[in-house]
Amino acid sequence: MVVMDERDKRPFSVASTPAQQDYIELHIGASELNLYAMAVMDRVLKEQAITVDIPHGEAWLREEGERPLVLIAGGTGFSYARSILLTALETATQSRYLNLLGWP
Repeated sequence: MVVMDERDKRPFSVASTPAQQDYIELHIGASELNLYAMAVMDRVLKEQAITVDIPHGEAWLREEGERPLVLIAGGTGFSYARSILLTALETATQSRYLNLLGWP
């Protein structure tokens, strides 16, 4: 959650991987038509920093598993799927195969 103030916390997906220790990458669909998200971007541009309240959700790579990895994502759900995929690529072993399929 991006903390705008004490009573205003806005959900956004984290896209960074555990290897990214210096910063947290958020994917925010900000546009002039989405004032909710634009307010977050305005805060970032003005203050150069934001407060986040994490973690929330149950999406992460179960690294000890050897079962095939299936990721299906669209829209804002792409953020966490991207993080899981990049982590899987960074930590891939011969016991776990990665098959990638995409379409426009």
